[in-house]
Amino acid sequence: MKTTYFLRLLIVLICFVSNAQRSNFRATDITISITESTTGDGDNELIELLHRNELVFYKNDKIFPKIHLRSRSKLKKTRYYRFGFVTKPTTAFFPHTECPDFEDKFGATAPVIIPPIGGDDDDDDDDDKEQHVIKVKPVDFSAFSYPYRIKKELWLPSSLIEYKFYLRAYEDKETYLTDVRGEKGEVIVCSAMLLRILDIDRPDETSGEVVVYPNPFTNQVFIKVKKAQTIAPEVKLYDANGREILLNLPIVPSSTVDNAFIMDTSVLVKGMYYYHIIFEKDLYIKKLMKQ
Repeated sequence: MKTTYFLRLLIVLICFVSNAQRSNFRATDITISITESTTGDGDNELIELLHRNELVFYKNDKIFPKIHLRSRSKLKKTRYYRFGFVTKPTTAFFPHTECPDFEDKFGATAPVIIPPIGGDDDDDDDDDKEQHVIKVKPVDFSAFSYPYRIKKELWLPSSLIEYKFYLRAYEDKETYLTDVRGEKGEVIVCSAMLLRILDIDRPDETSGEVVVYPNPFTNQVFIKVKKAQTIAPEVKLYDANGREILLNLPIVPSSTVDNAFIMDTSVLVKGMYYYHIIFEKDLYIKKLMKQ
């Protein structure tokens, strides 16, 4: 009886470890940028959230926000913010940058501390002077340095996700410390990006051996390799939502380019495609746009 129980437990642990090893942890990079405003009396600052408009992941990816900080202005006191985000399914191909619904339970917030940079620190706390972080108990803050990865995983319910995020600003440290749920403060900037989730597992990819061009393409694509090949590569084609396109596209050696093959793409409609190219069991992933 004990032996049977032990074997069952061992199988469960092996499955758990196997699943954990297949998980791919990825990050969405977002930069908080503070620059001196070109308008006004010179004391104004422009606060922006900088990021790409669109990112592509695979269905087994675990995705977390990662915050960077870039400052080109002379901060004179410590700033207190909370970075918040929400995700939801969408059918739009362009993100809506208006502020998200803060009642969304699938989001999260995280503390953001921007230390003084040069000048005189006019913060009320003398212990903060000439420091790059605030000296408080670890339970008060979880982000002391940048880049900082939020521990809350993004909620990804569909193949096309609208990912919205924002900054809340606080006038004083006390309000900031007590707002653990991100409900106080003033929302000063909102932004958004699209996340495409391909409906396939992330494969093991090899890089640096294959070049695919032009991008964008029209009626043909060149696949060039570093060493001579006599056998055409195997190509699997996926659309923007990760669905495999079951078309047998002709691939022939190029008569004008060394170590290259030409694939006829005239039957493809305009849009984004993902190429999985297999050479001698090595996989290369390329993203191309047909115009």
